[in-house]
Amino acid sequence: MDEVKADRKLKGKVNFISWKREFERAAKANDTFEYLTGEEVVPPKPRKEDYFAKPGDGEIRHSIRTKKISTPMVDDGDETDDAQAILITTNNNLRWQIDYNEHKNAKEKMKLASKLLDSWVSDGIKIEIEDCTNAKEAYDLIKKRYAVTHERARDTLLNQLSLIKLEDCLSVTDYTNKVRQVKADLKTVKYNMTDDMFATALLHGLPPSYRTFKDKYDWIRSTKPDDPPDLDYLYERLHVEEAQQLRLKEERRARDRAKKDTTINAGNRGYSGRSKLSREDKSHLRCTYSDCGRTGHTEGTCWVKSPEKIPRSLKDRLPVHIDNKHMNEKAGMAGIVETDLVPDRDVSIRADSLGTAPFSIPHANSADSSSQKRSAVLCNELRELGELVLGGQESGN
Repeated sequence: MDEVKADRKLKGKVNFISWKREFERAAKANDTFEYLTGEEVVPPKPRKEDYFAKPGDGEIRHSIRTKKISTPMVDDGDETDDAQAILITTNNNLRWQIDYNEHKNAKEKMKLASKLLDSWVSDGIKIEIEDCTNAKEAYDLIKKRYAVTHERARDTLLNQLSLIKLEDCLSVTDYTNKVRQVKADLKTVKYNMTDDMFATALLHGLPPSYRTFKDKYDWIRSTKPDDPPDLDYLYERLHVEEAQQLRLKEERRARDRAKKDTTINAGNRGYSGRSKLSREDKSHLRCTYSDCGRTGHTEGTCWVKSPEKIPRSLKDRLPVHIDNKHMNEKAGMAGIVETDLVPDRDVSIRADSLGTAPFSIPHANSADSSSQKRSAVLCNELRELGELVLGGQESGN
């Protein structure tokens, strides 16, 4: 016997109709239904004394004669009687074995019926039938206590039929089987559902996505309104529509995934359409260049040491104009030849207005400022610009 799910077990009057149909189907499959209805009963256990009688006077005389070896004559009548007695004994033995096996098999069937009934009812009902002597008595008690009238069963089943929806089922096959089960239950309570009613019930439980399918099927039925519907054709078209619905759903999911990926990729791109570089933590890096010494970069990427590495978009923000055409690697500050330098006083004023001006050393003539001083001022400006740009990038992200 297979394990019965909890929702299929008898709970009371609420599911007696469907339970009775499924349980009787399981009892027939296990060849125990006749024992539940009383068509088959367990015969009483046969007694041996009823089949093997005690030896009579004739048998005693026969045993005495066999001991008399000196008797020269043999009685033919006695031999016939002895053969008949042996035949009767053999027949009685066979009869006893047949009756005993029949009793044993029937008893096993009744035990199997009891186990089957016990597995198809809930725990509360098990307590009610545990005092019954056999499965038939327990089954009669259940039918007497939980059976409902046909009128009440019809109302319950029709209500269940209206609540069956394809969206609540695993597939079209599962959906049609549930509707078939309700139709079979209605038949047991003397309610005959016609094919037209059955087809209408199937169409009623379809979701809104099947609206076009229902319109087409209604048009087909309208061509021959007096003929009963072809249910096999309806089942076939439902399965075809289910396959199309699944295909459309997969295509819709694929489009949604592609749209989502496009949105994510667009969010990771800048206004120019180029992907933003992933930033990693560089706070542990420190520049070893003597005129810089800042953290966040190394000497190889230092703008102070190598101004040619400054992005073109940032060069316009420098307070001095650098002519990239006049690079001299042997000169100071990576060989930058400064043309059109802004006077130191203007640089100090501009830097001071930002609150980052270095301590200025008074001198007699600004025209006598050395190139080293101008380089130092440029270093400060480059450092400040680097901090400003990096700070803006971090705040923007």
